[in-house]
Amino acid sequence: MNKSVVSLLMGLMLLSTSGCLSKLKTRQDLKGQTTPSQAEPQEEIQTASEGSEAPAEVPVYKQEERNEQIRSLYGRVEEAENEVQELRNSMIELAKSRQEEKAQSEAKLQAYEEAIKTLETQIQEMKNGKSHSKKPVEADKKAEPAAKKGGKDSNARLREDFYRGEDFFKQKKWKDAIVSYQKYRESYPKGKMYPEATYQIGLCFLELGMKDESKSFFEEVRQKFPKSSLAKKAKKQLNSL
Repeated sequence: MNKSVVSLLMGLMLLSTSGCLSKLKTRQDLKGQTTPSQAEPQEEIQTASEGSEAPAEVPVYKQEERNEQIRSLYGRVEEAENEVQELRNSMIELAKSRQEEKAQSEAKLQAYEEAIKTLETQIQEMKNGKSHSKKPVEADKKAEPAAKKGGKDSNARLREDFYRGEDFFKQKKWKDAIVSYQKYRESYPKGKMYPEATYQIGLCFLELGMKDESKSFFEEVRQKFPKSSLAKKAKKQLNSL
């Protein structure tokens, strides 16, 4: 009886064991069936993620070409800036030079106006023949013999205005030289230095840029003293004007 009981128990154990194994196999089968369906979404997600990745990087040679273009553009901009700066400096220098020229022109113009005002009456008198009246001639005739009698001191006083004009001429003080020469001409219209004083006045006006005024004095030398060496010089000056 004991053996039969043992056999029964062993049979029951075998049955329960086989049931558990069948249940375990069924769960594994179910798990194997569901695994592919669960894997498909992962593949789709992976494919979608691959499709949403950033575009491929620009090739290296294209990037270098782009950098070279940028460098070239910067170089052109720098060259343009340098050209603009040079042009600006040139304009500043030109403006300065024009201001200096303007100042010089104004100074010359002022000198011309002063010289014209000083000599306006004197030149008009010469044209009208007033400076060649009898009184200056008589004074000149009396002065020169007196100078000869008085010696070197009297002769120096006689030509003082002329030599003063020579000094001003050497100093390039054209206006003052004109006034001194003209004083000599008025005082001694028959003096020995009259032709030279007249010629020098023409040169002074020429230096001042007053060509029309200089012509009248050169012409006077040429007409009144045609045989003198100054007449030849005056003629050359007239031809050059």
